[in-house]
Amino acid sequence: MSGSARRLVLVGLTGLLLAGCSQRTLTGADPDCTTSLALLRSSVPDLTGQLESVFVDSGNTPAGPRHQHNLWLTMAPATAPNAGVVVGRATPVFLQRGSGAPVPVTACDLAAGDSLVIWHDGSVAYGSVEGPPGAPGYFATQVLVIRPQFR
Repeated sequence: MSGSARRLVLVGLTGLLLAGCSQRTLTGADPDCTTSLALLRSSVPDLTGQLESVFVDSGNTPAGPRHQHNLWLTMAPATAPNAGVVVGRATPVFLQRGSGAPVPVTACDLAAGDSLVIWHDGSVAYGSVEGPPGAPGYFATQVLVIRPQFR
């Protein structure tokens, strides 16, 4: 095989490897987004609203690595984000399409425009960087995403 043919094969293989990495990230096989094995709780939820934006917050801290999704929600009757919710790596997230049964997904599957039902722990923080300015911030213990059947 000539030198130029080898280079062409090498470039092609590199392109396939990069495409494979990109595809893996797009399909949710991100090591920071793991699917919880918990069962969907049937208790009364704490919050409902529309997801306006998702900010991924990850990095190393003095306490160790951190990976969380910071959500900005608009809860009725507001028309702008009025609550922040932190979804940690281990927080169970479920997706329900139409009238189908909820299935486990990851926080990486959350998208602006989703309708969310949220259960949270008892703590509330005001003025945190994870939420809209001046809005309450919560730490989710479970999230149910409700989407139309064909979205």
